[in-house]
Amino acid sequence: MSSITRISVSPKSEAENGYCTVVKAGPFYFIGGISAANPETDTFDHPDDPVEQTRTIYHTRIAGILRDLGLKPGNIVEETVFLRSWDRAEEVIAARKEFYADTPGELPSAAAVQVLEFADPSLLVEVKLTAYSGE
Repeated sequence: MSSITRISVSPKSEAENGYCTVVKAGPFYFIGGISAANPETDTFDHPDDPVEQTRTIYHTRIAGILRDLGLKPGNIVEETVFLRSWDRAEEVIAARKEFYADTPGELPSAAAVQVLEFADPSLLVEVKLTAYSGE
C-alpha cells in the first residue's frame, strides 16, 4: 500500500477550516481549495475581479505549489474550476489557458462549475486539481 503524505501550504487557513491543501497518495497529488487568498494576510487579491483572481490562482498559487513539489503544469491531470458567476466565464477560461500556453499537448481533464456562493464574498474563483508525479 502506498503511503499518504499531507503537505501544508496555508497553515493558518488549514487549521481554522480543518483541511490540508495538498495530499500525496502514491504518485498522485490532490490539491484543493486554491484561491486568490493571500496566505500571509488572509485577504483576497483582486476581490472584485474573477479574471485577475484566476491569474493569481494559476500563475502565483498553483505555479508555486507545483514548483515546491518539483512538478510542472504538464503534471496536472485533472482540475475543477469553481466560479461564483458565469458572467465573465469566457475571460476566466482564457486566463486559465494562459497558464497552459507552454504545454499545449499536455492539457488536463477539466470541468467548470458555478457555485451559489463561497464562504467569503470576495472569493470569486477556486480551483481543485490532481497532479501525477510519475513516480
